[in-house]
Amino acid sequence: VSICRKQDIRPDDIEKVTYYGRRLRLVGEARLVEDGTVRAQVSLEPVRSQDPMYWVSGTSSCLILETELAGAVEIVERDGQLTQTAYAVYADLLSRRRAGA
Repeated sequence: VSICRKQDIRPDDIEKVTYYGRRLRLVGEARLVEDGTVRAQVSLEPVRSQDPMYWVSGTSSCLILETELAGAVEIVERDGQLTQTAYAVYADLLSRRRAGA
């Protein structure tokens, strides 16, 4: 997984983003590569007001699935709290346990 580090972002980068009316969002992306592996990365990305991630703030989150038949499918969690986060972490741990990781 490739991760963009905080020190890679300069103050003038942030000024440019806001000048053009965009917002910075932490975006995780994963793609299935032709050889069957998954390539993933996490980075700060500027998003435009037409992007659903533009309007997500606080503890809310947004998942956009790009599908072959249905196109983009968007799922938004509004104001996720501790219960949702704890459940998600627990489910991930169970999934890894079942997979033998």
